[in-house]
Amino acid sequence: MVPEDESIAGEFGVLIHSIQKRRTEQIRISLSEYSGTEYIDIRSFYLDRESEEYKPSRRGVTLPPSAFPELLRGVIELGNTLGVIDTPVPIPDPESAGG
Repeated sequence: MVPEDESIAGEFGVLIHSIQKRRTEQIRISLSEYSGTEYIDIRSFYLDRESEEYKPSRRGVTLPPSAFPELLRGVIELGNTLGVIDTPVPIPDPESAGG
């Protein structure tokens, strides 16, 4: 849940993390809301030459928060495969966590 003082009514939700892919492109992870439902949004943003602001592209994925444990599991598996995680990180089983 987003804290009460954090408005997700912003145009692109609450920015959680941003990765600069190249000078004119960012990958943003945010928490957004649509029709009263929260979503995790992972989206590519491009630098608009005219306004000089980053704007969302159509390239991205929107997931319900309930999918976060599975997303995290995949990211950790990727880290293990790439060799950037040297210690296994326990991930709670969604079934046993009530999700």
